[in-house]
Amino acid sequence: MIQRHTTIASDTPGDLRTLSDVEVALVLRTLATKDLLAAREVARDVARVVTLHRGTTGAAPGPFKAGWVVLVTTPVATRVVCSVYDPFPVAAHIVLRDDVTEIDAAVFSDNDCIISLHLSRHLAALTSSGFAAARLTTLDMSHCTRLAVINSRAFFMSPIISLQLPHTLVAICQEAFAHARIESLDLSHCLALRSIGTEAFTLSPLVRLLLPPSVAAIGFNAFYSARLETLDLSGCTRLHAIGDGTFAGSPLVRFDAPASLVFVGCNAFHSARIGALDLSKCTSLRVVESGAFYEMSTRSLRLPLSIQTLSRFAFRSAMMTSLDLSGCGRLHSLDEGVFFNAVLVTLRLPASILTIGDQAFNCAQLTTLDLSLCARLLSVGRFAFGTIGCLKTFDLSNCLNMTRVGAFAFGIRDPRAPPETLRVILPRAQKPELSSLPHDSDGLPHMMRTAFSMGEIVVVSYL
Repeated sequence: MIQRHTTIASDTPGDLRTLSDVEVALVLRTLATKDLLAAREVARDVARVVTLHRGTTGAAPGPFKAGWVVLVTTPVATRVVCSVYDPFPVAAHIVLRDDVTEIDAAVFSDNDCIISLHLSRHLAALTSSGFAAARLTTLDMSHCTRLAVINSRAFFMSPIISLQLPHTLVAICQEAFAHARIESLDLSHCLALRSIGTEAFTLSPLVRLLLPPSVAAIGFNAFYSARLETLDLSGCTRLHAIGDGTFAGSPLVRFDAPASLVFVGCNAFHSARIGALDLSKCTSLRVVESGAFYEMSTRSLRLPLSIQTLSRFAFRSAMMTSLDLSGCGRLHSLDEGVFFNAVLVTLRLPASILTIGDQAFNCAQLTTLDLSLCARLLSVGRFAFGTIGCLKTFDLSNCLNMTRVGAFAFGIRDPRAPPETLRVILPRAQKPELSSLPHDSDGLPHMMRTAFSMGEIVVVSYL
């Protein structure tokens, strides 16, 4: 018959010492054992795990029941190595004593009975999948001041709502808190934090995020499908890159970028709702990758003078009506569809521009197109300014080096509408770049014959 114990060790947390009618069982290798008597037999030699059970007086040994509190101790070894995949009852509380310094991979993973967890303040390593899918809603790790890294999938799919991390944290690895239910995350005190890994908080419904100035890297999809409406990274002075899909799917209405930003990855802010996007203070920004601000409903855009590359569909379906790139003296190309389906009315391009890609401004509503600075422009792609029916005059008189114009580059009109008269102003005929090219009978260079819709009346003049 199992002996009853009513006294709990003095180092047990106070809330546990108040438990009444407690059975104590010592378990060595695994908590999967459901027979308390057998568990005591196994644990006679070395005590590593103490299990506390709130039961009824005189209860016979048997399967675990609701209300267990598990105090994990390792007086000899300093690692929790037992597997607790399926042993815990409906409500299990895990408390690690202060001599526990490491938790092995998958020790408590996939156990939906763990509802609270008290970690050792000397914990130095929390390895992969340690608590993945555990039924934790609150986790306070602020006292774990030896913990530097939270490894991959440590709390994957855990329904954590409230999370506090230690100020000593250096890295949060891949999928560490993916699919968790964290709504607010304050890392501003983690002044040693350098990196947040790939999909670290993906599909977590974050509405508030504060990052420390020490963050230098954020992995792709790190905060994918968060619910952030405001994001201030202006204090992250070491952050040079925002990875692919990092904040995609977040309904951002305000974004303050760090001045140190150099690179914005593919789809980084896909579907954001930023009303005014000001990147002009990012004086080192060079590359905005494909779809970075795809379907962003911004009505105002300011880019820095340092920008060199705007990749495919980077600002597709943007809502700004005016865009002045004339100050972007390092911008040499506008890639395919970069402002496709934008509602632009006024557009001014810089002197540095060499190529305008296919569909770059297709579906715009331009009434003003200023290419007066584009003396170095070499080519205009297919449908580059397609379906822009509002524009009637195309002044290319300063495009002295243009040698390629793609099909329908300057628009497709509704074939059911009556023909319109379009005016095209080209460089003087004596310029060798154009005079050496064949002309049609109306004076339009052959290279531009397909640049306009069939049936349009094109009036050509030279300046």
